[in-house]
Amino acid sequence: MNHVSIARRLCAVTVPLLLASNLLTATAGPFQTSTQSQSQSQSQSQPASSSRTDRSGSERLGIFVNIGIVLDRLGREFVNPTAGTVSYDGYLAHGGFGRRYLAIRPATAVPGAPVLLLLHPRDESPERMANLTAAGRLAAQQGAWVFMPEAINGDWNDTPGLSGTDDVGFISTLLDTVIPINQLDATRVYVAGYSNGGYMAERLACERADRIAGVATVGAPLRAAAENFCPLTRPMPVVQFHGTADVIVPYAGGEGRPGAVEASNYWAGRAGCAAGAIQITALPNRERNDQTRAVLRRHAGCPSGVDVRLYTIDNGGHTWPGSTYSTYTALLGRTSGDIDATLELWSALIPYSRTPR
Repeated sequence: MNHVSIARRLCAVTVPLLLASNLLTATAGPFQTSTQSQSQSQSQSQPASSSRTDRSGSERLGIFVNIGIVLDRLGREFVNPTAGTVSYDGYLAHGGFGRRYLAIRPATAVPGAPVLLLLHPRDESPERMANLTAAGRLAAQQGAWVFMPEAINGDWNDTPGLSGTDDVGFISTLLDTVIPINQLDATRVYVAGYSNGGYMAERLACERADRIAGVATVGAPLRAAAENFCPLTRPMPVVQFHGTADVIVPYAGGEGRPGAVEASNYWAGRAGCAAGAIQITALPNRERNDQTRAVLRRHAGCPSGVDVRLYTIDNGGHTWPGSTYSTYTALLGRTSGDIDATLELWSALIPYSRTPR
């Protein structure tokens, strides 16, 4: 077991205890009344006669956990800075675990900002997801707050109805925490994910449609279980991207798994779109050297507040379209430069909210 795994286990076991003792506080949002400065001033005014041997058990625990967090950070990739943004780590306790999330927000925050939950693929990190998608652009250019929660052991419990790690509850608790503190718009909360994270995004849409305004996935058409267990309480926009040369999650599906077109039809059907009313648009071939072409398959005849799209990447792999990190995913196939999935999914989802604004 390497030092990163050890650090993560330390954090998972002891962060809930630390949170309970108020020794570790997630970074305060710009609208949160911070008590940290008050605590610091109080500690500075106390006599300097305290010795190291006088530290309480809680203080020693705080030092122990903070060391674990530092070790964890040393083993992680750092977020590439985006001008006009601020990024920070947050921690909260849920289900007996200390759970971590990464946040990127505008440097100048204003009330009523929209939220994007961005979920990493299996065995990856929030930092890698932030860099892979260049998510900081949404904070800098669109005023969005982007939250990237971290899965336990890098694996989301993404199958609807499946017991085990309560990732749905964790992400719901995250929203309960960050939205009121930072005065964010609870009606404009969107979720997007890649691969395992994409399936988790769909599970959230199925089980928490009361919180989610729209969903987007890359390389994650639909879990077979979702066809039988998806208590969707309201239709919502769904935007999907999938490469025809994806060898990890085949475009055509198989082994009981729906393919990309079948999944898009499923979401259109749940939304009440007219059956068979499809618009096909070949998108401009902006990057001719990547040997891919992007085609938009969009359902027509959908109710107000619903947009169901499938971006098919001909010859594309299990990759995030438009990513400049294609060298990291080269073994997963070609990355298309014809579209930018990050900006495309945002422009498709942001017109919609859970309730009229």
